[in-house]
Amino acid sequence: MSKYEPWYLYVIKTESGFYKIGISRSPYDRYAQLLPGIPESSNVQLMIKCVNKEMARELEAKLHKDLAEWNTVGEWFKVPKVTLALVIFDLGKETRAMDLRPPEISYHDEPWFELMGKNRLAYMERSD
Repeated sequence: MSKYEPWYLYVIKTESGFYKIGISRSPYDRYAQLLPGIPESSNVQLMIKCVNKEMARELEAKLHKDLAEWNTVGEWFKVPKVTLALVIFDLGKETRAMDLRPPEISYHDEPWFELMGKNRLAYMERSD
């Protein structure tokens, strides 16, 4: 396995608003593995392509830490979508500030970018 093989940080959302944040080389295959254990409708909301597994783990750990107050069990979070979107937005900014290759973010079924823009000020006030 190459040290530079792409890995992905993925976010799965259930219809009742729980989010699973994890990493995988193949997020859709991982989702298929998890699907039998998810008791309601769900889908992959977004994927962040990272240059390698180490970067994916680092970003995952940061997200889990930043969202700890919303953690329900394991890698599952009951976090407001706006908060999650803004934390992910900040994660992208931080990787650029650390001179890491910025992750490529793929959004699925949700207007994440609009959500981040509309709610940025409220999030910044909350973070102070």
